[in-house]
Amino acid sequence: MANETTPPTSEQTKTNSTNEQDLNKAKTSRQTRLSPIWIVPIVAIAIGLWLVYDNYSNRGILVTLNMDNAEGIEAGNTLIRSRNVEIGRVQNVQLSDDLSHAVLTASIQPEVEDMLREDSRFWVVKPRIGREGISGLGTVLSGAYIQLEPGTEEAPRREFPVSDTPPVAPAGQAGLRLSLTSQMGNSLRVGDPVSYQGYTVGRIEENSFEPESRTMQHQVFIEEPYTNLVTDSTRFWTSSGIDFRLGADGVRVNVESIEALLGGGVTFGVPEDLPMGQPVEANTRFTLYADEDAAREGTFNRYLEYVLLVDETVRGLSKGAPVEFRGVRMGTVAAVPWNFTAPQPDSRARFAIPVLIRIEPQRLGIENSDIDLEEWEERFQRMFGLGLRASLKVAIC
Repeated sequence: MANETTPPTSEQTKTNSTNEQDLNKAKTSRQTRLSPIWIVPIVAIAIGLWLVYDNYSNRGILVTLNMDNAEGIEAGNTLIRSRNVEIGRVQNVQLSDDLSHAVLTASIQPEVEDMLREDSRFWVVKPRIGREGISGLGTVLSGAYIQLEPGTEEAPRREFPVSDTPPVAPAGQAGLRLSLTSQMGNSLRVGDPVSYQGYTVGRIEENSFEPESRTMQHQVFIEEPYTNLVTDSTRFWTSSGIDFRLGADGVRVNVESIEALLGGGVTFGVPEDLPMGQPVEANTRFTLYADEDAAREGTFNRYLEYVLLVDETVRGLSKGAPVEFRGVRMGTVAAVPWNFTAPQPDSRARFAIPVLIRIEPQRLGIENSDIDLEEWEERFQRMFGLGLRASLKVAIC
């Protein structure tokens, strides 16, 4: 007997439909829980980000320092200080691209960023023996370090030169900078004193030689409140610290400061026969004379030149000898002899020695504005016509 299939009832059909819907819902549901496997990479990323931030924050501000010689400088060891407080460290030392100097990369603490200005200065501190004594003894054991002097200008800067010697005047110090030109060799050094009547009022900051003009150039710094001592009538000369003179009034010895006596320096003043003059501006150029006498002679810059034909011996007569009129000095001998090829109008003087002299009206106390050289020339022509002649005299001390 065949089995008969009973058709499903309506309740069974409804139940089956409900089960299919529940089954579909179970198949489409999503897992919202975080898998533990992601904890490790998340922690690693967080640690990496923290390390990057810590390295960036501790790296500081990178600056480039250029110096001629990196003697005593070690990457990772050489410190950068300001007021004897550590503010940075040298990170790398290498040669420049053209191999002409050393290039240092240094890290400066971020909190002192305001110290890196356009006029900030760096220099190497190491043991030195100078005219002021011994300095830098603290670096004998600890090694050389680089000193930073903060600037005062607003413009920031990230590349600086490094000097071998400390600056003469601190940045921002009130004063007056002047330029001196001399024909002498390198007899002056950076840091030598600039004095006025024996008092040190400044220092020499820079020395350089100009090949084109074959002259030495010196930059000096005059401190406040002594800047008003420098006027357009001021003369500068080198000082050895002691001045010894033998004259008709006996022996005169003038000793300046001990510092100038040991190392020399520069002295300035206004000659007695000149007005005090007006104050000068910064970077005014002056001539640096060899001594005080040469500086005094340099004030007589307006003169008349004449050639004397001397038919006697000129032994003992030299350049710089005085030309006097009845005991009053009126000029200076400029050249002995002057020019043998110059024509001599008097045939009897064909063996005469030509001597070039200068008549200097300023020696008589006449101001430059009141000197008329043409008038003085006419005056001397009249005196020559009246029989004025020159002769040699032996000076008696």
